[in-house]
Amino acid sequence: MRAKSGPPPPLADNAAREKVLQRWIGIARVLKPKASSADLGLMVKETLETKAAGTLQSRASSWMLYLGWCRGLGFSPWPLEEDQLHAYLRNAAASAPTRAPKFLESVGFAAHHFGLRLDHLVTARARGIAQGGMKRKRELTKMLPFPAAVVTAWEEKVVEQAAKVDTLSPKEVAIGVVTGFFLWLVHGRLRFADAARTTTEPKLDVTEGEGYVENEAKRGQHKTGHGARRAGRLLPQVAIATGVSGRPWAESWLLLRVRAGLFASADGSLQPELLSGWRFGAGRMRS
Repeated sequence: MRAKSGPPPPLADNAAREKVLQRWIGIARVLKPKASSADLGLMVKETLETKAAGTLQSRASSWMLYLGWCRGLGFSPWPLEEDQLHAYLRNAAASAPTRAPKFLESVGFAAHHFGLRLDHLVTARARGIAQGGMKRKRELTKMLPFPAAVVTAWEEKVVEQAAKVDTLSPKEVAIGVVTGFFLWLVHGRLRFADAARTTTEPKLDVTEGEGYVENEAKRGQHKTGHGARRAGRLLPQVAIATGVSGRPWAESWLLLRVRAGLFASADGSLQPELLSGWRFGAGRMRS
């Protein structure tokens, strides 16, 4: 665990987005050499406004690898010619299985967003070269699901911690809070980033001990909430409040959050990072 906290989530997100936009401005200088420097920055920011920073980073990285390859061989990177594209795809496919297909995706991404005529380059031959490297890609193996016994143990731990909340040490409180967050991910079938970015507190909807714990992620706080058609759309998050064990883990988790002094709207995230000394910092926890 780190000793020093990272920046608050809004500052961290803005800095990350600004950094990747600067990379795209550099790429746009290559792709649109006739555009004036004064207009380029505004054009890039407005054009890519609806795209998530993670998507922009992935696409930019593919272009940066291509530009680095051109520099190393003394090639002019633009305009992109068919023979040069094929040569790069062969090199990329030999370097890493997914590098060539990702570059073709990035070519399409840039063509669509910056109005470039590149469709004639994405041919069956180009796709075939790109797929050649995928033959070396190892078989995808996903992690095994948590056994019911493990989830039950987590639930019992959180409930037991909450029962003695007033006498807990900072370490016990922190472990209870983070364990409860993991249960929230498991029972809500949530992406880590979607849950951590949420800036509202979960609420209980329980009657006679049975019910749900609910929350919602706002636009920009979940992976599918960046497009214009989804502007303002909330992503519901729901989990069974009694889990596998039948014990009230959700109520206990929320009690431990209060004991830790956490409040999502004030913290800027539902799960702040855990620092040395069992303190919660200002930054958002990373996966």
